[in-house]
Amino acid sequence: MPSLSRRCAMKRRIAFLFSFLSLFLIVATADSYQIIRVNLPTIVSKSEIAFKGKCESFEVKKIYPPNNPQGLIVTHYVFSVADCLKGECGSRFEYDQWGAPKREAKALGVPYAVGFAQFNTGSDYVVFWTSRTKLGLRSPMGMQQGVFKVDVKDGRETVVNSFSNSNLFKGLPKTQTVSKALKAANIDENSPPSGPMLYDDFKKVVDMLK
Repeated sequence: MPSLSRRCAMKRRIAFLFSFLSLFLIVATADSYQIIRVNLPTIVSKSEIAFKGKCESFEVKKIYPPNNPQGLIVTHYVFSVADCLKGECGSRFEYDQWGAPKREAKALGVPYAVGFAQFNTGSDYVVFWTSRTKLGLRSPMGMQQGVFKVDVKDGRETVVNSFSNSNLFKGLPKTQTVSKALKAANIDENSPPSGPMLYDDFKKVVDMLK
């Protein structure tokens, strides 16, 4: 029978191994989350509202949904809408997203919205939004994959997400609607492009996928 000291040492090794495996599982889960991609047809079909607009302001605050007396920390964003791509957008769009941007979360000591999109005041975006949850919250479709920064190159607007649009045209369903949408923007479905895309071409594809 092992001595007491050997049993204690064995228990410490088992505890360390368990902690290591737990950490590995957490990291593996986080990594798998990061590589889950959604393509453009999925982003378009699953979103309730989509538009091109400017982030006018944001504010970290606490809300008190029904049956939640402790409240939730959220970031309240306000957008002015320049071009509605799907749904009923209006000229002004406001929504609450769980947690706070990293800098504000650190300063206020509140939850950081890991993986959620963060918007800069004064910048233009194309965003595809989920429907509201029971708590009244929203988020972009596919997290950051449904958020496209709008820039201007040679006098023409371009859009690109944080994945360099690499997820948009992979694993596409073989349907006439998708084929027609790609042809409308001169996209070769056998050689999916990545990188910034002209907004006019992007909008053509979205219009045909709705």
